[in-house]
Amino acid sequence: MRVEKLHPTTMIGLVMTGAIVFCIVFAGMIAPNDPFRIDMGARFLGPSVEYPLGTDGFGRCILSRLVFGTRYSLGIAAAIVAIVT
Repeated sequence: MRVEKLHPTTMIGLVMTGAIVFCIVFAGMIAPNDPFRIDMGARFLGPSVEYPLGTDGFGRCILSRLVFGTRYSLGIAAAIVAIVT
């Protein structure tokens, strides 16, 4: 049996998919803050140690919302692929 090397583009895709799956599995540990906590005193803050990507108009941590949002995005994509298949 001959094993062929994967194309570099394939490797990049696998690494990116692995990173997304990692975010989904470990979202609770990766997210620095509660993605649903509203803090009107922390509206539109720039990047800092507490909020690595800053905050939105309701004072919610953007990084935490992105990490938890990957769960919904990949779940919907998987459901669509299953339906189409």
